[in-house]
Amino acid sequence: MWYDAFYDFSILTKWIDKTLSDFCSPFWTTTWELVIIGVAILAFYAVVGLYLVYAERKICGFMQCRVGPNRVGPYGFFQTIADLIKLLIKELVPIKNADSILFNIAPFIVIGDSFLAIAAIPFATGLHAIDFNI
Repeated sequence: MWYDAFYDFSILTKWIDKTLSDFCSPFWTTTWELVIIGVAILAFYAVVGLYLVYAERKICGFMQCRVGPNRVGPYGFFQTIADLIKLLIKELVPIKNADSILFNIAPFIVIGDSFLAIAAIPFATGLHAIDFNI
């Protein structure tokens, strides 16, 4: 069907691999491909996260018979970004009785697990990070 070719990204991924192979050694080709995949997954997470937080706030506002976020940017689109900046500026409060190693490494474990989960999803032909060949 027509949509089989429309959703075929293997041409693009093969072109990227061939271009990198022409200019780099196999080690650096693999390294650059991993960096590109990592940046793409981060960008995907950022866009999906921003949209889902915005949608959740709008839906909660609708359910509570109020407008929802509408102050920062048009229709409140930049409210989530403003909240992100606010959270990054806040001071970290250490917990005295917590295991410091586990407390500091836990966010990396959560993000790493979610990266591994989304890497296995085949979005289209040639558009997946891990090929399980199934």
